[in-house]
Formats: sequence, structure tokens, C-alpha cells
Amino acid sequence: MVFLTVLKDMVTNLQLYGYLELPTYIRRDSNVNQLCDHLYPHSLLNDGVNSHGALIGRAILAFRNNTANDFNDFLVDRIPGQEYRFEAANYVEVPDDSAGAEPFAVEYLQSIGLASIQRSSLRLEMAAPIMLLRNLSPREGLCNGIRMRVSGIRRTCLQDAIMGGRSNGKICLLPRIKLTTTEEDLLFILQGAQFPVQLCFSIRVNKFQG
Repeated sequence: MVFLTVLKDMVTNLQLYGYLELPTYIRRDSNVNQLCDHLYPHSLLNDGVNSHGALIGRAILAFRNNTANDFNDFLVDRIPGQEYRFEAANYVEVPDDSAGAEPFAVEYLQSIGLASIQRSSLRLEMAAPIMLLRNLSPREGLCNGIRMRVSGIRRTCLQDAIMGGRSNGKICLLPRIKLTTTEEDLLFILQGAQFPVQLCFSIRVNKFQG
């Protein structure tokens, strides 16, 4: 409640415009390593391998996708165990009247990351926290934004346990699905097959807000 009061004052108190002093109870870290050591110490990540609830309620909030991705790439390297990497072969849907057009470079297509189609390269490890990016089955608790813990990895299927909420601990299977951009995203339609998840040590603020 104290922090909510601070947030309210940031909007309503004109004296705070242009200058903001953080409350003393907010921890200050000077670099990425200190922040990650505080929120995700090695001991906690080691416990997370065997404990389903070790990482529940933790996330680094970021304003940009690139920032969240950098944190996630940094922290997944800290989880003990084998890393699994899944690459999506993105391709462009070419209309019949554009069959002779110059093709896009593969490197460019693989680098595209949007809300409708995430990065082509997905790095995972057992016990890593992930977030679902699609509404697959709301009745079963598989909604966009739900957080899960990886408990099994196969080439075409992920086994995960939901973290938190009414379905906490529920085991679910996620297949690779076809992902497609919309006409508003790009000047062309990009398609690819990938697991509809992303690491969620760090998430964007809008995802945290639901």
C-alpha cells in the first residue's frame, strides 16, 4: 500500500514533476549482476531445479522487449543443467502476383520479434520459468500471460507446471504451433512454427499488468 501511494503521488503531485526521489525502502543496484544476484541468487536457481515454488512471485520488469530478452538470456545461463535450443524456420507468405519478387534474407526473417511472432530462437532449460504467449485453452488455465515451470522437454512438445493461481502445479503439454503476423505488424505476412512461450525471469511491464 505504501508503494501504491508513491505511484499515485507521481501522477497527482505537481511538485514531483521533473524530479523523482525514490523511497529509501527501494533497493538500488548499480549494475545487472547485482540486480540478478539479488532477485535470482545462485542458491535460489539451484533450489528451483527441484522445488516447483522457488521462483513463484519473482520477475524483473522491463519497458522494452530487448531489455527483457537480455535479462532472460543472462539468467537462463545460470540454471544448472543442459540447455535446449529450438529454432523456428520463419518464412514469408508470398501472394500469387508477387511470385517473382526478390526473397527476404533468412537472417532478417529470423531476427524479427513481435507480439504476434516471437524471436525465432528459443532457449530453454529444465525448471526455467516461462510465459505462455497464446490463449490455448482458457478453461484449462492455459491463457496468454500465464507463468509456468518447464518440467519436460521434447523436440515437438513441452511439459510444464503452472506457477501460481488456482491451477498452481497443474501439469500441461504444449505443442509447437503455427505463428503468423498480422497485416498491421509488417508489410508482409511472416509465418513460422514455434512453442508459444518465452522465458520470464524478466517480463515487460504490460505483461505484468495482465
